[in-house]
Amino acid sequence: MFETVVAIATLGLTGAGLYFAHALRRRLKQQVEERRLDAYLTLWPVLRVAASTRSEGQWAGGPLTDAERKDLFEATTDWYYGNADAKAYGPFLTARARRVYFEAKRNLVCPVDEIQPESNREQVKRAEEGVDAARGTMSIRQFAIVRWVMRFDIQLHTDPYLQKLNQLDLDFLDSCDIDWRRAPFNRWARTAG
Repeated sequence: MFETVVAIATLGLTGAGLYFAHALRRRLKQQVEERRLDAYLTLWPVLRVAASTRSEGQWAGGPLTDAERKDLFEATTDWYYGNADAKAYGPFLTARARRVYFEAKRNLVCPVDEIQPESNREQVKRAEEGVDAARGTMSIRQFAIVRWVMRFDIQLHTDPYLQKLNQLDLDFLDSCDIDWRRAPFNRWARTAG
């Protein structure tokens, strides 16, 4: 009889411990998701300079200039790591958003011969409008993809900011190890042209 009571008590304590451990994990996950939302919302104004609408023509801002790309690199570095005036938000990027973010950020200022992926690099090198303008347009598209991937992280499954994904965009996603052939991206990747 005593052994039965001990066994029932042990099961009860084990069950209670598991319940509280699960509740704690769930609460921590919710807190991280709330902080992620705050972090992502603080990045939106930083990325304003790379608004997708700029791709509509000079009247909308046109391609990012060399100076704007350098300033954006610095501003995104401050957002990620923080500085004396601001918090660090980088830890709240998901792994997939981090890969896309860093690839787009790197492509802002790296030497032209190091732009990734190769298809984007070659497009920039042979562009009729010139390397700087083509690179500025590429960066706008890549940061539109950053924002799109981040929206999936916060469960906003909406259309990409780009009118239509093109092969260069899909190559960029591939280079960031994002499988655009699978959910949640595949619905929009099928419309690529």
